Amino acid sequence: MGHLRRALIFSSLAACPGLLACQGEGERGSRALYELERMSFVPAAPCHIDGYSGPQADCTTPNAILVDLYEVTRGDWLSYFPDRSQGPMRHGWTSSVAAFDKDKLDWPAYFSLPEAQALAEARGMRLPSAAEWIHVAVGRRSQGYPWGYRPWSSVANTLELGLGAPVPVGTFENGRSRPFGCYDMLGNVWEWVSDRVPGYSSPPSQDALTVPGDELASILGGAYNTRRRRTFGSADPYSATTVRFHARTVDRNVVSPSIGARMC
Repeated sequence: MGHLRRALIFSSLAACPGLLACQGEGERGSRALYELERMSFVPAAPCHIDGYSGPQADCTTPNAILVDLYEVTRGDWLSYFPDRSQGPMRHGWTSSVAAFDKDKLDWPAYFSLPEAQALAEARGMRLPSAAEWIHVAVGRRSQGYPWGYRPWSSVANTLELGLGAPVPVGTFENGRSRPFGCYDMLGNVWEWVSDRVPGYSSPPSQDALTVPGDELASILGGAYNTRRRRTFGSADPYSATTVRFHARTVDRNVVSPSIGARMC
């Protein structure tokens, strides 16, 4: 598996101009290889949420992608944008969850959707679509949780653990998504996607109620301050035809330590 993974990584370097643009002499080239080693290969494949009908249940990935194994960290952010110009205290968050201190560089970074898109562009990457994200989270067997079908405890940083803050990415080995091996697809921080969640999603959160529709965006997966939930479930308890995803609709410009991203 190690040889296959390395072959996929270097074939991706050859095939993807964006990734090649990230390469350079010395430190820049080493950074590109470091990031590629921290990705998972997701082949093109059909993915349908079992038991549900309608286009929102189709999370097929038509093209193969490489996706981050981990949520983008604060150290990753500072590698590209050394100045965290927004300033965490400006948003009313405590330094215990908001600081970009040296002892928190392996915590998930947080940023608005435009900032996430700027970082993705700097990395020669992009944000996953909602369908791609869901595909990686549920696998081709459309399991209810990233790790499988049962609601195991202590395998994700959600409200039930009571930590009250993010934790270093990759902490929960038993919570990895199957079969793609991505960490923290439930809990730790919500994750931006490039488009709106297909079909039904939760109504806008309070901070988005007065925002024009084209300024709204979707986040997926829950966070350290939300309860453990299945990646998908029935939107109507009396009907199993419409699927509801563990998603929220928010202002695309909101900044919160509970919202980050992974990229592909």
